[in-house]
Amino acid sequence: MNPCELLQWCLAILVLLVIYIYWKTREAYKFWQSRNIPCRKPTFLVGDFADVLLGKKSLGEAAQDTYNEFKNKGPYAGFSMMLSPRLVVMDPEAIKNVLVKDFQNFNNHGSYHNEKDDPLSAHLFAVEGEKWRRLRVKLSPTFTSGKMKMMFETMMENVNELEDYMDKAVSQNSVLEIKDILARFTTDIIGSCALGIQCNTLKDTNAEFREIGRRIITNKFYTAIKRSFTTSYRNLARKLKFKIVDPKVSKFFFEHNRKNNKI
Repeated sequence: MNPCELLQWCLAILVLLVIYIYWKTREAYKFWQSRNIPCRKPTFLVGDFADVLLGKKSLGEAAQDTYNEFKNKGPYAGFSMMLSPRLVVMDPEAIKNVLVKDFQNFNNHGSYHNEKDDPLSAHLFAVEGEKWRRLRVKLSPTFTSGKMKMMFETMMENVNELEDYMDKAVSQNSVLEIKDILARFTTDIIGSCALGIQCNTLKDTNAEFREIGRRIITNKFYTAIKRSFTTSYRNLARKLKFKIVDPKVSKFFFEHNRKNNKI
């Protein structure tokens, strides 16, 4: 095959690929309209997800926008997460049916997880079906009234540390970054209640656990795109072995568990 023929084949394949993507996108964006469910006109390829991809809004905020726009137009509203159709349920009776009466048909979370290649992604809020049921049964004893009382006492120790920190900062007329302070406070509580370790992020802004916390909730553009892709195309993402948990975060928790003989 000479270079000219090769170029022609490449162009033909490219044109067919573009046509396929265009057709697939059009079909996906007709999903709610064809079912007479109110929805916005999606943007090509990104759907109603442009602000989420750009890191301007969270998925929850995008769903809230859909709710606010369509709450007086019917019991449901649809939006598109890239090419994946999603439904916002607004009618209280329908919500009750989803969460109680017909829960067996709605217990999947629609979140990406890859237990084989990204074990930490397979948590209670992501796994589905029988795995979710087993994990829920395993974790339920953690939240008995007696265990919750013990957690409350541990939390109060962190509250006292926060109070001391705030008193000291105010007495020194320091400028307080409340978002950062409460993030460190929350990190200390999670560390002490869930892992049984003293993180001391209120006392040490450079504590290792604080850095891990920042990596978990990072909102970088690349991370937003990756999470959006894995949520919209879960099966494809698993085949491509996508990981949504930062490797340093995974390494930290696995090493912590090994040191404490938990795995």
